[in-house]
Amino acid sequence: MGMSQRSLARIMNRAAFVIGALALLLAAGNWNASSNLRAQAAVQAPSVSATPDGVYFGTQVIGTTGGSRPVIQSVTLKNKGNAPLEISKIGLTGDFSQKSDCPTTLPAAASCKVDISFLPTVNGVRNGTLSFTDNAPDSPQEIMVQGTGMIFDLVHIHLLLNHFPIIGTIIGVGLFLIALLWKSEDLERAALVIFLAMALIALPTFMTGNAAQDAIKYLPGVSAGLLAAHQNAALLALVFMEITGAVAWFGLWEYRRNSKLGSVTLGVVLILSLITIGMMGNAGSLGGKIRHEEIMHDPDMTSTPISGVQGLGLDAVKIGVWVRGTKWVWPTLQTLHFMGLSLLLGVVFMVDLRLLGLMRNASYSAVHRLLPWGVMGFALNVLTGMCYWIAAPYQYTLNPVFYWKIMFIMAAGVNAIYLTLFDEPWSVQAGEAAPLRGKLIAASVVALWIGVIFCGIMLPFLGSAF
Repeated sequence: MGMSQRSLARIMNRAAFVIGALALLLAAGNWNASSNLRAQAAVQAPSVSATPDGVYFGTQVIGTTGGSRPVIQSVTLKNKGNAPLEISKIGLTGDFSQKSDCPTTLPAAASCKVDISFLPTVNGVRNGTLSFTDNAPDSPQEIMVQGTGMIFDLVHIHLLLNHFPIIGTIIGVGLFLIALLWKSEDLERAALVIFLAMALIALPTFMTGNAAQDAIKYLPGVSAGLLAAHQNAALLALVFMEITGAVAWFGLWEYRRNSKLGSVTLGVVLILSLITIGMMGNAGSLGGKIRHEEIMHDPDMTSTPISGVQGLGLDAVKIGVWVRGTKWVWPTLQTLHFMGLSLLLGVVFMVDLRLLGLMRNASYSAVHRLLPWGVMGFALNVLTGMCYWIAAPYQYTLNPVFYWKIMFIMAAGVNAIYLTLFDEPWSVQAGEAAPLRGKLIAASVVALWIGVIFCGIMLPFLGSAF
């Protein structure tokens, strides 16, 4: 009986071993079959790629698709797998439309194209998503689409303005040379006024250049290297133009103080104006080559060395990256900008309030002595403001409030020329009241600068750019 139990136990153990082995073999077979099926399914599945991975339009006027030459961006969809790609839907959101040549079934290794156009409906940055719904494992595939809407076309404003600093400076230099030869102080002063006016016009000319660049940089045949060279050359020309304008204003102020123009001032203005002509002409030449094939030495500008002075080390892109990426730079610029504004407005308001009837114990000429300090504050504001602009231009070009600020500054600059150039305010002596026209102009200057302050403060709150 004992032997029978042991035999039965051995038999049962062997049976359990055989059953376990069979179970392991069966599990291994099932796993191998499942792996083969998965591998086969992976081999047979479609695989999708979309190029590019993002679509970016430039700035376009609201309600248009790019003018007479509509801007179209294309996305190529390719089936890199070994099985047909079944496309059930191509969707596009936002202020964008698409036209596709993609079939319902895209064979393996085949590709198709989707053309996208941009029709902005409101001002500011507009975002959308291009999506493909299909039988690929990663469906739906999504691509970001972005463009910028503009209330009015800054490109046309840039084209309208960009000849003024060049031609105006040439006229100013010619008049200045004639004045020096004839020893005519009236002509010298007229030339200085032209230089000062061109310095004011050069500011919006440079600023609208960003919108012009953004509008054409995606067009076929436009060289990115030439755009960058033109921008850097324009920045260099702007620097010399603003310095020339500042020295020209100082010459006008010096004439009021001393009843004559200093020889040193005249020499500095002549040298600066000649350099400015060269820099402006160089920037204009590079800008003309961007879209004027008739003056290109080689139509393939992407492979042709770009001739001309390209900034002498001034690189707008690098300056912008430095301003945005360095922690202390932006706060420092804000501090300097506020200091310049305080200096400017403190002096301007004091001069204009004298014309409005305050501080009658002082003559206008005595108060006017402070104006060079106000100009120093304005120069500091221009320098720091241009750093802001270069670092983040679209915070300003996309905000209508900024346009009002620039218009107020330009108008206030014209009034400053009146207060410096004309005899009427200078005739106001201690204890005397200014004439009515002088009071109206002074009141307008105060109102314009209040408008500048208001628009500057409200930039982050009005509009959609910040």
